[in-house]
Amino acid sequence: MESICHDDVKWDVYTKHDSYQRNYKTCHPEQQFLNADVTRLQQFATNSNGTAYFMDNIKALPNDLISDSRFITIQKSNKNVVPLIDWKFLLGIITLSLGLEWFIRKYNGLI
Repeated sequence: MESICHDDVKWDVYTKHDSYQRNYKTCHPEQQFLNADVTRLQQFATNSNGTAYFMDNIKALPNDLISDSRFITIQKSNKNVVPLIDWKFLLGIITLSLGLEWFIRKYNGLI
């Protein structure tokens, strides 16, 4: 733990009545584990009926995933839903028929 923590931050604290100095350790825990625990990863892979892959056999991974029966292929489909009644076309027909009725009544002198 000493290799990842350093005593490099010092604070001088002044209050109304006294002053004191504080030292803080800055730690970088991400530097604690630089390498993977290979034995635990292999144990986890065998317990879960899997396989541990390393960089030298990474090319076998796609073929193993394809041939493994636990992973099924998912097919994605797009549905194009077309309404039975085209509302814009129906609105156009209603507007045209009402307008035509108004012109016919106006021509015959009924309005």
